[in-house]
Amino acid sequence: MTRRIITCPEDIDDNYRDIHLLTVDPYTIYRMYISLNSRDVIKTAFNFQKKLFDLNIGLAKGYNDSLSLAKRIGSLWKKELAQKENRGTKRMLLDLDTQEATHINGLMNYINEPSFLQNTKIHVVRPTVSGYHIVMDACDTRGLMKYCVEQQIPIDLKQLHRDSMLFIEQWKVDV
Repeated sequence: MTRRIITCPEDIDDNYRDIHLLTVDPYTIYRMYISLNSRDVIKTAFNFQKKLFDLNIGLAKGYNDSLSLAKRIGSLWKKELAQKENRGTKRMLLDLDTQEATHINGLMNYINEPSFLQNTKIHVVRPTVSGYHIVMDACDTRGLMKYCVEQQIPIDLKQLHRDSMLFIEQWKVDV
């Protein structure tokens, strides 16, 4: 597994090519995902400063845990970026586990109805290996989930307590 944190849109193409160059095993199926939500780097920086302050106190008092943490500052920053409270956007992922056109069309029609939630925006609908991923603004999904049960649409709502990953592509290395 490779994780990249991209800070500028200009770096996307280079990172995409680099990841493809890392794939060499012809017997492995590779998949690429991206994080669903952006990050608020300024908010993260303030929270990270608080953690560093606590770390400094621990180092001054000679705590072994603090010494261990001080040796991996980079991973502490990545961990802080991933925290729920540091999200820059609040989106959710609907994982539709079918490729039946009637299910996807019915679901899209339901979401786009004015009676659903007028401010809910669908950002992307992407095919996956087993169905579709639908990225939309966070909202009350009780009516949507009830509709899916009634229509027997196999759907999984990726909860907001963790950051979901949007499927981008799957590939194998040619021999």
